[in-house]
This record gives sequence, structure tokens and C-alpha cells, in this order.
Amino acid sequence: MRHQLRAQSIVGFASLVNELGGNPLRLLQAAGLDPAQLERPDIYISHRAFIQLLENAADELICPDFGLRLLDRQDLSVLGPIAVAARHAADLREALDCFARYIHVQGSALRLYLLPQADPGQVMIAVDLRLRRQIARRQQMELAIGLAYKAIDLLTAGKCDPLAICLPHTRIAPLRSYRQRLRGALLFEQPLAGILNFAPRS
Repeated sequence: MRHQLRAQSIVGFASLVNELGGNPLRLLQAAGLDPAQLERPDIYISHRAFIQLLENAADELICPDFGLRLLDRQDLSVLGPIAVAARHAADLREALDCFARYIHVQGSALRLYLLPQADPGQVMIAVDLRLRRQIARRQQMELAIGLAYKAIDLLTAGKCDPLAICLPHTRIAPLRSYRQRLRGALLFEQPLAGILNFAPRS
């Protein structure tokens, strides 16, 4: 199965690359993406191509925190109708359930799970990319975790204060890049990518 992703996920890419002195059109073409897709956010593009685009940009521009910087240029609107539905949820638990139920509409490989922990007062909000063939995806994972963090922060009126941010890879960016954008302990080389948070009440 060729996994697809809404092109709105590319929002902010061109302006960031330009700011860093790169050529966004050439990077898009090198990843097999049509630059015209930047103007059509609701169409679907290859998810693998998007992942490769972020990795290529980070390498070519010598910008290890590229995914985190792209996060600065995105908000929940990149999630389209899912974000609208979540904002109308009665509480945080209902909003997270909404994201978990419908995130595949944003990208067919995307999954979000609410995993109970040994401590009943905690929950892991885990993000997964279900791609059959493994490829480097560190930039995409940091962007995805960052968007999940932004979602919780918005839905809690700026009170997102997680216990930990968990990432499956080694640290790739300066520590300050993470600290500027994410609160909570930073844990790398973890079995899951996710946000360890206090369990929301239904």
C-alpha cells in the first residue's frame, strides 16, 4: 500500500527553505513532489516523499532541527477538519479520542494511541507511522510530536505541561531547539514516540 498524506502538511516548507538559503522547488522535485502541490493543500501526496523531503532539506541545509523549525510555521489548521472537530469537543479526553479516531484522514500511515500507564493518573499519547519499509523519519517524527504538543497546548488554553516528551531516535538537534518549543523531560531512544501526560478526565 502506498501511503498518502494531505499536502497541507507542506505548509511553511518553502518559506523556511528560502530563509535558510535553499531552493524549495528543487528540493520538492528531488523528492518526487510537484511544486504545484504547494497551492493545493487538500490533495494527497506520497507520505514517503514527504518524509524524504524533510530529511533531504535537513541534510542539504545543514539544519538538524528542520522539523522543529517547520513546526514554528504550522498550527492545527494543517490537520484540516480533524482540528475543527477536536476544537468542538466537550473536553480534552474527547478531543484526543477524536484525533485518535480520525488522524488516518490526514495521512493513511498516521496513528495516534492513548496508552494507559502503570500510574492510573498518567497516559502516553503515542504517535506512530505505519510504514512497511523502514526509512529515516526523524524530522517527520519531531514535527508530528510537536504538532501533538501544540494540539494539547491549544486544547488546554496554554497549560500543556507534560511529564515527558519521548522520541525513538538519538538527539539530532541542539537541546535549546527542543526546549524552546516543548516543555517536559526530553527522553530519546525510547520504544515509542509520544507525550507522557497526566491522564485527562472524561
